[in-house]
Amino acid sequence: MTVFLTLLKKEWLLAIRQLHNLLQPLFFVLILVTLFPLALGVDAALLQRIAAGIIWIAVLLSILLSSEKCYKSDFEDGSLTQWFLSGHSPLMLIGAKAIVQWAVQILPLLLALPLFGAFYGLSWQLEFQLALTLIIGSPSLLMLGMLGSALTLSVARGGMLLIVIILPLYIPTLIFALSAVSSYADGFSNVGQLSILGAIFLLTVAVVPLAIGAAIRVSLAEA
Repeated sequence: MTVFLTLLKKEWLLAIRQLHNLLQPLFFVLILVTLFPLALGVDAALLQRIAAGIIWIAVLLSILLSSEKCYKSDFEDGSLTQWFLSGHSPLMLIGAKAIVQWAVQILPLLLALPLFGAFYGLSWQLEFQLALTLIIGSPSLLMLGMLGSALTLSVARGGMLLIVIILPLYIPTLIFALSAVSSYADGFSNVGQLSILGAIFLLTVAVVPLAIGAAIRVSLAEA
Protein backbone atom coordinates (compact mmCIF):
# COMPACT_ATOMS: atom_id res chain seq x y z
CA MET A 1 0.00 0.00 0.00
CA THR A 2 2.88 2.37 0.82
CA VAL A 3 4.40 1.78 -2.61
CA PHE A 4 1.06 2.47 -4.27
CA LEU A 5 0.53 5.72 -2.33
CA THR A 6 4.06 6.86 -3.22
CA LEU A 7 3.39 6.05 -6.86
CA LEU A 8 0.06 7.87 -6.72
CA LYS A 9 1.78 10.96 -5.31
CA LYS A 10 4.44 10.80 -8.03
CA GLU A 11 1.85 10.53 -10.80
CA TRP A 12 -0.11 13.43 -9.31
CA LEU A 13 2.97 15.66 -9.18
CA LEU A 14 3.88 14.74 -12.76
CA ALA A 15 0.33 15.53 -13.89
CA ILE A 16 0.46 18.93 -12.19
CA ARG A 17 3.81 19.72 -13.83
CA GLN A 18 2.41 18.79 -17.23
CA LEU A 19 -0.89 20.54 -16.57
CA HIS A 20 -0.81 22.38 -19.90
CA ASN A 21 -1.04 19.03 -21.74
CA LEU A 22 -3.92 17.88 -19.57
CA LEU A 23 -5.82 21.16 -19.84
CA GLN A 24 -5.94 21.00 -23.63
CA PRO A 25 -8.70 18.34 -23.64
CA LEU A 26 -10.63 20.37 -21.03
CA PHE A 27 -10.50 23.48 -23.20
CA PHE A 28 -11.51 21.34 -26.17
CA VAL A 29 -14.65 20.22 -24.31
CA LEU A 30 -15.44 23.77 -23.23
CA ILE A 31 -15.11 25.11 -26.77
CA LEU A 32 -17.13 22.29 -28.34
CA VAL A 33 -19.93 22.45 -25.76
CA THR A 34 -20.26 26.25 -25.95
CA LEU A 35 -20.17 26.46 -29.75
CA PHE A 36 -23.24 24.30 -30.35
CA PRO A 37 -25.73 26.62 -28.60
CA LEU A 38 -24.30 29.55 -30.55
CA ALA A 39 -24.63 27.66 -33.83
CA LEU A 40 -28.09 26.20 -33.24
CA GLY A 41 -29.75 29.32 -31.85
CA VAL A 42 -32.23 29.64 -29.02
CA ASP A 43 -34.43 26.61 -29.66
CA ALA A 44 -34.56 25.44 -26.02
CA ALA A 45 -36.29 22.14 -26.77
CA LEU A 46 -33.68 21.18 -29.37
CA LEU A 47 -30.77 22.14 -27.11
CA GLN A 48 -32.16 20.07 -24.25
CA ARG A 49 -32.57 17.03 -26.50
CA ILE A 50 -29.01 17.10 -27.83
CA ALA A 51 -27.19 18.34 -24.70
CA ALA A 52 -26.27 14.91 -23.31
CA GLY A 53 -25.03 13.67 -26.68
CA ILE A 54 -22.86 16.72 -27.26
CA ILE A 55 -21.31 16.63 -23.78
CA TRP A 56 -20.65 12.89 -23.90
CA ILE A 57 -19.09 13.04 -27.37
CA ALA A 58 -16.95 16.00 -26.30
CA VAL A 59 -15.71 14.05 -23.27
CA LEU A 60 -15.07 10.98 -25.40
CA LEU A 61 -13.02 12.93 -27.95
CA SER A 62 -11.07 14.74 -25.23
CA ILE A 63 -10.07 11.40 -23.69
CA LEU A 64 -8.97 10.12 -27.09
CA LEU A 65 -6.88 13.26 -27.65
CA SER A 66 -5.01 12.84 -24.38
CA SER A 67 -4.67 9.05 -24.35
CA GLU A 68 -1.70 8.82 -26.71
CA LYS A 69 0.61 10.55 -24.20
CA CYS A 70 -0.43 8.42 -21.22
CA TYR A 71 2.65 6.15 -21.21
CA LYS A 72 4.76 7.88 -23.86
CA SER A 73 7.06 9.91 -21.59
CA ASP A 74 7.54 6.98 -19.18
CA PHE A 75 8.39 4.76 -22.14
CA GLU A 76 10.89 7.22 -23.61
CA ASP A 77 12.75 8.00 -20.38
CA GLY A 78 12.99 4.38 -19.27
CA SER A 79 10.66 4.66 -16.26
CA LEU A 80 8.42 1.89 -17.56
CA THR A 81 11.38 -0.45 -18.01
CA GLN A 82 12.61 0.27 -14.48
CA TRP A 83 9.17 -0.35 -13.00
CA PHE A 84 8.70 -3.67 -14.78
CA LEU A 85 12.21 -4.77 -13.73
CA SER A 86 11.65 -3.71 -10.10
CA GLY A 87 9.40 -6.67 -9.38
CA HIS A 88 6.42 -4.53 -8.41
CA SER A 89 3.04 -5.33 -9.94
CA PRO A 90 2.32 -3.30 -13.09
CA LEU A 91 -1.27 -3.10 -11.89
CA MET A 92 -0.18 -0.57 -9.26
CA LEU A 93 1.26 1.72 -11.92
CA ILE A 94 -1.80 1.31 -14.13
CA GLY A 95 -4.17 1.96 -11.22
CA ALA A 96 -2.28 5.06 -10.09
CA LYS A 97 -2.27 6.52 -13.59
CA ALA A 98 -5.98 5.79 -14.03
CA ILE A 99 -6.92 7.50 -10.75
CA VAL A 100 -4.83 10.60 -11.51
CA GLN A 101 -6.08 10.81 -15.10
CA TRP A 102 -9.68 10.66 -13.91
CA ALA A 103 -9.09 13.29 -11.23
CA VAL A 104 -7.38 15.68 -13.65
CA GLN A 105 -9.52 15.14 -16.76
CA ILE A 106 -13.01 14.15 -15.63
CA LEU A 107 -13.43 15.82 -12.24
CA PRO A 108 -13.07 19.38 -13.66
CA LEU A 109 -15.70 18.52 -16.28
CA LEU A 110 -18.09 17.33 -13.57
CA LEU A 111 -17.54 20.59 -11.69
CA ALA A 112 -18.24 22.52 -14.89
CA LEU A 113 -21.43 20.57 -15.59
CA PRO A 114 -23.77 23.20 -14.05
CA LEU A 115 -22.27 25.73 -16.47
CA PHE A 116 -22.87 23.37 -19.40
CA GLY A 117 -26.41 22.79 -18.13
CA ALA A 118 -27.04 26.53 -18.14
CA PHE A 119 -25.97 26.71 -21.79
CA TYR A 120 -28.53 24.05 -22.73
CA GLY A 121 -31.31 24.89 -20.28
CA LEU A 122 -31.08 21.59 -18.38
CA SER A 123 -32.83 21.07 -15.07
CA TRP A 124 -30.70 20.14 -12.07
CA GLN A 125 -32.28 16.68 -12.07
CA LEU A 126 -31.14 16.07 -15.64
CA GLU A 127 -27.71 17.47 -14.84
CA PHE A 128 -27.48 15.00 -11.96
CA GLN A 129 -28.38 12.09 -14.23
CA LEU A 130 -25.82 13.23 -16.79
CA ALA A 131 -23.18 13.52 -14.05
CA LEU A 132 -24.10 10.03 -12.83
CA THR A 133 -23.54 8.52 -16.27
CA LEU A 134 -20.20 10.33 -16.55
CA ILE A 135 -19.07 9.10 -13.13
CA ILE A 136 -19.95 5.50 -13.98
CA GLY A 137 -18.97 5.50 -17.64
CA SER A 138 -15.90 7.73 -17.91
CA PRO A 139 -13.50 5.37 -16.07
CA SER A 140 -14.18 2.76 -18.76
CA LEU A 141 -13.30 5.27 -21.48
CA LEU A 142 -10.11 6.27 -19.68
CA MET A 143 -8.99 2.68 -19.16
CA LEU A 144 -9.65 1.81 -22.80
CA GLY A 145 -7.72 4.91 -23.85
CA MET A 146 -4.82 3.76 -21.67
CA LEU A 147 -5.01 0.38 -23.39
CA GLY A 148 -4.74 2.10 -26.76
CA SER A 149 -1.73 4.05 -25.52
CA ALA A 150 -0.05 0.84 -24.38
CA LEU A 151 -0.76 -0.90 -27.69
CA THR A 152 0.77 1.96 -29.71
CA LEU A 153 3.78 2.71 -27.49
CA SER A 154 6.35 1.50 -29.98
CA VAL A 155 4.55 3.05 -32.97
CA ALA A 156 5.73 6.45 -34.16
CA ARG A 157 2.80 8.88 -34.29
CA GLY A 158 0.35 6.20 -33.24
CA GLY A 159 -2.51 8.61 -32.51
CA MET A 160 -4.56 7.64 -35.55
CA LEU A 161 -3.99 3.94 -34.94
CA LEU A 162 -5.09 4.41 -31.33
CA ILE A 163 -8.35 6.01 -32.49
CA VAL A 164 -9.03 3.20 -34.96
CA ILE A 165 -8.43 0.55 -32.28
CA ILE A 166 -10.22 2.13 -29.33
CA LEU A 167 -13.12 4.15 -30.78
CA PRO A 168 -15.31 1.10 -31.56
CA LEU A 169 -14.87 -0.06 -27.94
CA TYR A 170 -16.33 3.25 -26.72
CA ILE A 171 -19.65 2.72 -28.49
CA PRO A 172 -21.42 0.49 -25.88
CA THR A 173 -20.64 2.94 -23.06
CA LEU A 174 -21.81 5.87 -25.18
CA ILE A 175 -25.05 4.14 -26.18
CA PHE A 176 -26.11 3.13 -22.67
CA ALA A 177 -25.07 6.46 -21.13
CA LEU A 178 -27.16 8.46 -23.60
CA SER A 179 -30.02 5.98 -23.29
CA ALA A 180 -30.00 6.43 -19.51
CA VAL A 181 -30.25 10.22 -19.78
CA SER A 182 -32.89 10.01 -22.51
CA SER A 183 -35.05 7.55 -20.55
CA TYR A 184 -34.97 9.79 -17.49
CA ALA A 185 -35.84 12.85 -19.57
CA ASP A 186 -38.85 10.97 -21.00
CA GLY A 187 -40.07 10.01 -17.53
CA PHE A 188 -38.98 6.36 -17.57
CA SER A 189 -36.70 4.45 -15.23
CA ASN A 190 -33.06 4.31 -16.28
CA VAL A 191 -31.91 1.77 -13.68
CA GLY A 192 -31.34 -0.85 -16.38
CA GLN A 193 -29.05 1.37 -18.45
CA LEU A 194 -27.12 2.50 -15.37
CA SER A 195 -26.72 -1.12 -14.28
CA ILE A 196 -25.28 -2.04 -17.68
CA LEU A 197 -22.92 0.95 -17.47
CA GLY A 198 -21.82 -0.32 -14.07
CA ALA A 199 -21.30 -3.81 -15.47
CA ILE A 200 -19.16 -2.40 -18.31
CA PHE A 201 -17.13 -0.49 -15.73
CA LEU A 202 -16.54 -3.59 -13.60
CA LEU A 203 -15.61 -5.67 -16.65
CA THR A 204 -13.20 -2.96 -17.79
CA VAL A 205 -11.53 -2.73 -14.38
CA ALA A 206 -11.18 -6.52 -14.22
CA VAL A 207 -9.84 -7.15 -17.73
CA VAL A 208 -8.28 -4.03 -19.23
CA PRO A 209 -5.43 -3.51 -16.69
CA LEU A 210 -4.19 -7.04 -17.44
CA ALA A 211 -4.31 -6.28 -21.17
CA ILE A 212 -2.46 -2.99 -20.60
CA GLY A 213 0.29 -4.77 -18.67
CA ALA A 214 0.69 -7.36 -21.43
CA ALA A 215 0.75 -4.66 -24.14
CA ILE A 216 3.43 -2.68 -22.29
CA ARG A 217 5.58 -5.81 -21.93
CA VAL A 218 5.34 -6.43 -25.68
CA SER A 219 6.27 -2.81 -26.44
CA LEU A 220 9.25 -2.96 -24.06
CA ALA A 221 10.41 -6.21 -25.66
CA GLU A 222 10.26 -4.63 -29.11
CA ALA A 223 12.11 -1.46 -28.05
